Amino acid sequence: MRVRDIHEENLQFQIAPMIDVIFILILFFMCSAGAVKTEMYLASSLPGTAQAETPVNIPDEQIIQITNAGQVLLNDRQFDANAGATHQMPELLGMLQRFRQASQANKTEAMVTISPQPYASYQRVIDVMNACSAAYIKNVSFRMEVSE
Repeated sequence: MRVRDIHEENLQFQIAPMIDVIFILILFFMCSAGAVKTEMYLASSLPGTAQAETPVNIPDEQIIQITNAGQVLLNDRQFDANAGATHQMPELLGMLQRFRQASQANKTEAMVTISPQPYASYQRVIDVMNACSAAYIKNVSFRMEVSE
């Protein structure tokens, strides 16, 4: 048996197998592209207006704002301006109790949204939450102002 010498072979780039691979890839993509649905054939329908048979109950909501300086505002009226050291808020508590009673009389759900400014004191937010709890208002949510 004769052993070949590495230098005897003529090493060249074979283009024929490369062309075969390219043709197979083209054939694959052409076949798979036919199975994709275009968007213009997708049926869609937009919702129309619905007639309500019963009136929708919209919950009664109050927004309590807390400023960076610690002021508590409800309907642009400041509450408990000098209650900073005691953390008691009797004016706000009284207003929230009347608000809950009015909501119960109207058979609506009392909701409070607390909207503190970005640098408002956490203790002041807790004071407002304590007043909501003492007034038996269970639906309390938060809203943050996003500065752009």
